[in-house]
Amino acid sequence: MFPESDPRFYIEPPTAQAQVEYISFFAADSIQLRLPTEKRLPLSEIAAPLLKRAFGVEPGQPIGAFVYEGANQLEPIDPEKRVAWLRKVGISYQTIVPTKGYVLMRWVEDPKLGMEAIAHLNTYLSDRLKGYTNRLNLVTSLRYEDIDWCVKELTRMRDRGSRTFFMPGEPVNLIPPYDPYYDPVWGAASDLGMIGLLHIGAAHPYLHPGWGNTRDPMIMAQMASCGLYFNAHIMMNAMVLGGVFDRFPNFTMQISEYGLEWLPYTVANMDKRALQSGGFSGEYQFPLMPSEYVRRNVRISGLPGQDPRHVLEMAPETVAFASDFPHMEGTPNPVEHFLPYLEGFSDATRLGYFGGNILEAYMRMGDPLSVDG
Repeated sequence: MFPESDPRFYIEPPTAQAQVEYISFFAADSIQLRLPTEKRLPLSEIAAPLLKRAFGVEPGQPIGAFVYEGANQLEPIDPEKRVAWLRKVGISYQTIVPTKGYVLMRWVEDPKLGMEAIAHLNTYLSDRLKGYTNRLNLVTSLRYEDIDWCVKELTRMRDRGSRTFFMPGEPVNLIPPYDPYYDPVWGAASDLGMIGLLHIGAAHPYLHPGWGNTRDPMIMAQMASCGLYFNAHIMMNAMVLGGVFDRFPNFTMQISEYGLEWLPYTVANMDKRALQSGGFSGEYQFPLMPSEYVRRNVRISGLPGQDPRHVLEMAPETVAFASDFPHMEGTPNPVEHFLPYLEGFSDATRLGYFGGNILEAYMRMGDPLSVDG
């Protein structure tokens, strides 16, 4: 991995200080990693006061101020404790997203070493969840430098109970995700009954490094985070207009933690360009409109505090509930939290939001999800 002198190498978890530095790195890497080393702000300066208080790195503050129901995002997953919480709040099935491990292993420069490390991560986490995969769904981590390895790892992890995997959030080796290079992965996922997850941990849009040429940590963090949704916007265009969903009609892309507000604009914009086919943007060549591919092949989740109603009104098939438990931006009662947003919608829309839309995606692949209620 990176030597300790490299500013991308940070204190190992699970210390509270390491957690603050990790999140600060994550919040600013879209700018910081393209800045000369001498111009980068220390991560300790980027960390917001709320973040420091949340993880107990100030005198007198207990570690994990945002812990609830005995869960803490600093701790390894305890499957028994997690399932007990799910039963208490009325959730049948939860996807476990190993964001920290995946994000950190993306920065292992040697692809072979990175794949070996990720395989060990997948094995370790799936071992911890053994016997609980009817309630807890581990997201399989991948490195896309070797597509044959990806297919083998997907197959291995499906045997271990995983039903979801991390998609690349950006081109790998300058190969964009709509290129046929990736087709063996989309095909294998469809055959194995696995959904691809585009998670905000997969990639940020890289901004011109000049935007980070400041000593003001507030503006640094704001500029780095103001356009996070843009990466999902680009991926949606790539997967639809690049023909991936046409070639693999049963494949589903789940988008998480990129927000919801951008989706209606993105879909309307793609449809508009398809209807203007033959002009500046070239000839649209697929049998379905972009919005139809989105309704069939895309699912999107927001976080507590993000209003899903405008997306439910446009494309109710696409929206999926997420608790974000046990992260500090979550809520101890996520089902109750979202119920007011669903008032006035049909029973079918409500059921789709709380799981039906995800169940449909697995059924479309011919491998329905068996959930222990």
